[in-house]
Amino acid sequence: MHAKSGVIAILSDAFAPLECVAELQDYESKFGFRIYGAEGQVLYTREMIPIHQGRDPAGLDLVIRTARDALSSEEGRPGD
Repeated sequence: MHAKSGVIAILSDAFAPLECVAELQDYESKFGFRIYGAEGQVLYTREMIPIHQGRDPAGLDLVIRTARDALSSEEGRPGD
């Protein structure tokens, strides 16, 4: 089990070299994060994820993989 602060730290580093800002929300019962591109544009946002999902290593891994998959599909769009 990850500590709440550990969830935030893991997310903050999970998308390097992109910037990820993660925070606890709703009286620390949930968390969310935003991933920013090189020019400061928001590439991905997730909000209000139950903290128990992040504290579980498999749950946090799923959150990270889902975000990475979404970022990968955005990169492959025509015209980008």
